[in-house]
Amino acid sequence: MGDVIKFFLLGLGGGGTYALLALGVVVTYRGSGVVNFANGAIALIGAAVFFELRGAMPLALAIILGVLAAAAFSVLIQFVIMRPLRNASPLARVIATLGVLAAVEQAAQMIYGANPVYVQAILPTNVVHVYGSAAVPVDRFILGGITIVLFAAFQLLYKRTRFGLATTGVAENELAMATMGWSPDAVAAVNWALGGAVAGFAGIFLLPLVGLSSSSLTLTIVPALAAALAGGFRSLPLT
Repeated sequence: MGDVIKFFLLGLGGGGTYALLALGVVVTYRGSGVVNFANGAIALIGAAVFFELRGAMPLALAIILGVLAAAAFSVLIQFVIMRPLRNASPLARVIATLGVLAAVEQAAQMIYGANPVYVQAILPTNVVHVYGSAAVPVDRFILGGITIVLFAAFQLLYKRTRFGLATTGVAENELAMATMGWSPDAVAAVNWALGGAVAGFAGIFLLPLVGLSSSSLTLTIVPALAAALAGGFRSLPLT
């Protein structure tokens, strides 16, 4: 049992960021009904922008611009690819997101190569000793806390605001919500932006753990989808 607790604590950092990626998948699905396999590619976009800007400006600004780049890329996917495929089959839309994933992965391989480029830690790396002699880096607890805070914010957004109710309504019946003055395209775009921003944020903080390469971040879609599936692609608490 001691080893289980130790590895649980050590896994808070990676687990927290994978949970954030899964929240991005769920948010996108709730707003558009699309299982976004390109979520890992969006995370890679945010991480790459942060990586390129980190040495040229303050750390916080580089993080913000990386998150905004991921959100903007996500909205671009919605308007350029997913909107024209609105009446296509769900399988066709999933394949479209896989195409985006493949394109971004190949572009990253051309720029950064196949081997991961590891970056300096973003959060404090000093360790604390918990549960006996287990030494756990502080950044694991910080990432776990960030995940909980963002989860709570999204839970409030989708349960307590008109936009959250509109998102649920658009997912159920676009025509009915349009007659009530809500634009399905606008609702979908905002949800894609939120999902992309969360993915970009998670990708940035995964960089010190997995490195920057063509596959290290794009493959994060696998654990993200597993967590989203546990929540039925709708439940934020279960995810």
